Amino acid sequence: MLHQSGETAEAGRLFAEAERMQREWQPQYPLLYSVGGFRYCDWLLAPAERATWRVFGGADFQAAIMTAATMPPPSPAPTAGPPLVPDAATAADPDGLTATDPLAACIEVERRATTALVVAEAVGDLLSIALDHLTLARARLLRALLTGHLPPPGPDPEVLAAVAGLRQAGVIDYLLHGLLTAAWSLALSGDPDAARAALDEALQIARRGPMPLFEADVLLYRARLGGGRPAPHSAMLPRPRGGRMPPLPVPPKPTSPPPAA
Repeated sequence: MLHQSGETAEAGRLFAEAERMQREWQPQYPLLYSVGGFRYCDWLLAPAERATWRVFGGADFQAAIMTAATMPPPSPAPTAGPPLVPDAATAADPDGLTATDPLAACIEVERRATTALVVAEAVGDLLSIALDHLTLARARLLRALLTGHLPPPGPDPEVLAAVAGLRQAGVIDYLLHGLLTAAWSLALSGDPDAARAALDEALQIARRGPMPLFEADVLLYRARLGGGRPAPHSAMLPRPRGGRMPPLPVPPKPTSPPPAA
């Protein structure tokens, strides 16, 4: 709540304290995971998302798109190694309160979500698995755009897994997060009809709630992605062919071994 109301420094302090308590309670899992980890990563990604929208939602949108379309795919973020602890040099300021480097924050979040996903898959927690896929999708999309790249054509497997998992878990507010990320990813990767359908479904859910803040988010995404500016492959959000984003496949059953105690 503090993060969403703009109290970012206090939210960061409490996230850091919650993770310290997590390490004391479960030393084998030193990072926040499941819903807590998702919310912490959302806090870490906020500056990256703001920085990205400033580029891809501003007057230089067309130049950014044209430049990104000619770039090779970004290299994967480092994810190997033991579970990470908060790193003030990459994810936050020296007090651990405010994210400072948007690109470094994306890399940190990718590493965190990769670590958390192993835990979630080991216990078979549908919501946690879906949230970790969603966090990975967001972090990778933001990192690609911040480094001048576009996602490749076609749906992002992380987005597919996230939306399908959130549907299975049946948690509507988090499904809205997934649909918004799906719309952004799909619009930039060349499927404007699916992007529009994702936003339409999200708007329907938000109005039915009612969830006015989510409704405002959907309308902002629609304006940003529509906006009358050229898209990388075709018009961003034309009239949809269908009213709802088509059902997505269920991700395959994970085979990762459980983490060592």
